[in-house]
This record gives sequence, structure tokens and C-alpha cells, in this order.
Amino acid sequence: QLCYIEGGEGVIDGANVTVTIVCGAANTVRIAEIGACPLTGSSCWFEIFNIGAEPENVGFYKLRTSAISPSAFVPSRVFTLPSFAVPAFGRVVIQAKTAGSMPDGQGVYHVGDGSTVPYWSKDGFLELLNPNGATADFVRWGANTVEPTTGGIWAGGACPELPRGAGAYGRSLQHVVGRGSTPRTASDFTLRAFATYGGLNDVTSDIDNDNDGIPDVAEAEGQTFSSLNLYGMGARQNQRDVFVEIDHMAGADPATLPRKEALDRVVQAFQRRGIAIHFDVGDLFAPAFNPALYNLGGGNEVPFATAVNLAPSDSAIKNLYDIKGLNMAANRRMVFYYQLFGWSQQKDGSGGSSGVGEMPGNDSIVTLGGFGLTANNAAQRNVLTNYQAASIMHELGHNFGLRHGGGDSLNRKPNYVSVMNYLYSPLGLPTIGSVEGDRYYYYKSTDQKLKCPLTSSLTQLTNPPSGDPAKFVIDFSSGNSVNIDEGVLQEAEGLGRMDSVPVDYNCNKKTDTASYSQDLNADGALDVLADNNDWSALDFVFRRSGSGAENGPSLLELQVHDDVLTDDTAHRTDEVCPPPFIEDLSALE
Repeated sequence: QLCYIEGGEGVIDGANVTVTIVCGAANTVRIAEIGACPLTGSSCWFEIFNIGAEPENVGFYKLRTSAISPSAFVPSRVFTLPSFAVPAFGRVVIQAKTAGSMPDGQGVYHVGDGSTVPYWSKDGFLELLNPNGATADFVRWGANTVEPTTGGIWAGGACPELPRGAGAYGRSLQHVVGRGSTPRTASDFTLRAFATYGGLNDVTSDIDNDNDGIPDVAEAEGQTFSSLNLYGMGARQNQRDVFVEIDHMAGADPATLPRKEALDRVVQAFQRRGIAIHFDVGDLFAPAFNPALYNLGGGNEVPFATAVNLAPSDSAIKNLYDIKGLNMAANRRMVFYYQLFGWSQQKDGSGGSSGVGEMPGNDSIVTLGGFGLTANNAAQRNVLTNYQAASIMHELGHNFGLRHGGGDSLNRKPNYVSVMNYLYSPLGLPTIGSVEGDRYYYYKSTDQKLKCPLTSSLTQLTNPPSGDPAKFVIDFSSGNSVNIDEGVLQEAEGLGRMDSVPVDYNCNKKTDTASYSQDLNADGALDVLADNNDWSALDFVFRRSGSGAENGPSLLELQVHDDVLTDDTAHRTDEVCPPPFIEDLSALE
């Protein structure tokens, strides 16, 4: 066995000192995968595999690699590794701690020495050192010429260079399964377009013909991706598959518990477009409902918190990324989007935004806790179900790259018939040809500055949230509406769709034949409002780009870019205004 001493350095000054001797199997950890670092600020990562039949403590070893500090690149630096056990034949990810909020757990551990952290570019090397300073394992790539501390560990030239920049997201240098000879050589590793972060290096082809971010080979029966049996979860070749893990906060309040009926509505909306979306809520629905459809091995209950947000600046508000890091298995991060059902984004727990999601990205929150939603009777259960369905799809839409105007940020465009539009989320889409302006009227009636007597209650809407979820309409837009020029409004054109009926935009209880100008979406300008073909714009390959944040129903939004795999955080603006569609729901029967 290898042994090392914890706490064995210091000054003895008149008191006993306790040190701990830790022992374990000798020299059984290997470097299995090295992630590309797209940007200078990326959190570089590599994967360790324990080839032994006994657990191995990573704390026996030290890491030698290149590094970066705020002031300089460091060609070679030795880092202490955290003390934790890798299970027999198990894998863990070691990642540079580039931010304070990067919790260890679920197979991911972070390393850094103050502001100096491991870092590499297209060229680099990694070396694991035994307690005696000898080389336990070594890999070199690109133009790097560093030699291992101990001879006989590496032979020949370096592995191919890692990609850099926009083309590097989600890519890695992987040890080929079955290659175990010493010394190691470049032929033992291969570049892959699909990193298998935290799982088996089981991708043998980079072809993804259906463009869903999952290699086609992993969608075949008997195959896996990062140790995940996606075929068994419903993935198929020539079918766009989207996987979403939904965790929920503890408690019996219906606002924080996703409902099967809400998930069903979202699944059906995607099915109509030939897209299979697979939700994982764990055993939340068992035993009342056969859990196989929505239990894919994840889906956790997490401790309740009054407020949660994406990387909040207020310490009283929980950080989504901390919750995700502690609850989502590492090998899921290349496949699953993550959505958390929480209570509120406001520190005091009050109602505000119904959710927030990175745009584009892989993380989102649904927060309906302050909306007064209950399940006391059929109508209130319907509102709860329909609001959940609309909010789930809205936030995922941001993850898929859609803005509140589809391709732009012009919100509340009446002719943009999409769940991304605040006119229609979470109220549901209008029924074209049948009072199709009712959601517009309702928005006007609930705004104190723009009274409209035509529709003032949810129950007056066609297919309202209080009605049958099977009739409630949520969808992304297909882009079929004609443009609406706010400077030359034609009420007879309605929402500008085939079979449209007139919309009384000025709420004077008649259809005006003469054109007029009006700021329909209350943004202070007279614009030409355009529809958007959302379905053709959806991008499910979140691991190929940066991430950002876009708030769900509020008045503020922000887009930024970070690395969704190696630095899974995103920035956002705080919500300050509740959405205008909240009304007293307690009277619904």
C-alpha cells in the first residue's frame, strides 16, 4: 500500500499534535480523459479512472501540469489533490476551481492553489505523482515536450493537440478503452467530439445525423454514452432526443412539485414536431403512476429554500449551480438539461418571475411559489397544471436559444404566437379564428395604464388556464403570421394568420376600417412586429456553445456567454416586477 500523512507539518509548541496516516492501494489511478479548454477563463478538467479492485484515495497523489494565475501562465506547477476515494473501477472528474461557488460532489472535485489553477490550451501535459515523487501516470499532447518525472512511463511523440476557441466546446482527448500498456503512447488516446465527462469513454463515432447532441452510435440498442443507457431511456437514431432532469424542492406545496399532466402537455407539444423530450423526475409519481416514463434514474428532492436563482449576488438566495452540483451525477452533464422547481427568486419569497433560464444553455428554474396556486378544486388544479406546462416550455425555450420575441427581444408582439411571448405565457396561446385577441385584451385590462373592458378575467379566455389541460394550447411559433406595422394598424388582419379574425387593438368595441397607429406591446416605440419560426431555430446541442441567462416573465433580460461544460454558471439580472397577469385565483371553482 501507499501511505501519506495528513496534518503532519507544523510547529509543536507545548501540546500534543494529532496526525492522520492514510493508506490505500498502490498506483491504481490513471488519466482517462482530458477536456478541451475553449477559453482562457475556462475551468480545465480531466478524468481519473481507478483500475484497481479496491477504492483508491486520490489524496495520495499530486498533480503536475501547466497553470494560470491572474498575472501569468505557469509552464509547470504541482497541485495537491483533495482527499477522497475513487471506487474500484470508478471514475471521477478533477476540475480547476476558477470560481468560489464550485461545490465538490457527484463525482466532481475541484483543485486550485489560491488564484492559481490548473490550465492548458491546445498543447499541454498532465502528470500524477506518487507520494514518493515518482510518476504514477502521464499524458502529453500538442507541441508540448515536457517529460515525465520517471522514465519508462511515456514513449514516443505527443497526442494530437486539443481544439481551442469556439470549436472546442464539449470535446476531449480520451483514453481508448482496452489500452492498458506501459509505457503509454499517443496511440492510446483519441480526440472525440463528444466528451464523456464522468463516465466510460464509450463513444466510438462522432456522427450525429439527427443533430440532437447525442452521437448516433449511443442511440442504438446495447450502446451507451458516458455510461448512460440512452436507448433504454427512449433515445433512437434519426430522432431528435432531448433529456431533462427535473429536481424539486422538498415540501407538499403543489407549486414546487411538477405535475405529470403538465409534463404530458410539453411532451405532446414536442411530439407533434417529431421531437422526443424525455423528462426525469425520479420516483416522484410512484406508485400512483407507472414511473418508467418519467423515472430515468435521476430527479431528486432537494432541501427547501425560500429563494433560488442563477448565481445570485445575495447570500440569502440559494445558488442553482450549487444545488445542481450536489445533486446531478457528473456523467449526465453532457446529455441532460437541468431544471429546478423552486419557490421564488425573490428573497422574501414573494411572487415575481415564473422562471429563469440560460440563453442558450442547459439550466433553468421554474418558480411559481408566490403565484397563489393551489389544487383545492378542478379549476385551481387546471391553472396549476397549465401554468407549470407553459413555464417549463418557456424556460426550456430559452435554453434552446429563443428570446421573448423569438429571434428578437421585442416582447408582447400579438402576432408572435409562441409560449415565449409574455402575452401567451403562462396564459396559453389564443385560438386563431375565435376571439384570437382575448389574451391581448386581458393583458391590456390588467395593466393599470391601459384599461380594456373586453376581457378582464382568466375565465373569459378561450381555452383558459382554468380549463381542461387537454385543450390548453402551448406551442412554439411556426412563423406563419404576417408582420404588424404599429404605425399603420389594420384591425381586420387580426394576428395576421390564415383564418384570422379581427382584433380590436384600441378596445373601442368595434372593428375599425381605417388604419391607425398604436404601440401594441407598450415598449415606447412604433415598430414593425415580426413573427418567428421558433421550431426551425431550436438548438439542442448546448455543449457546443456558451451560455447566458434570460428571465422568464419580467421586464428585464440579459445575455452573456460562458462555457456550459467547464464553467456551468451564468449571469442574470434580478427580477423587480411581478408579471402583470397575476389575479386572485382563490375564487376559481
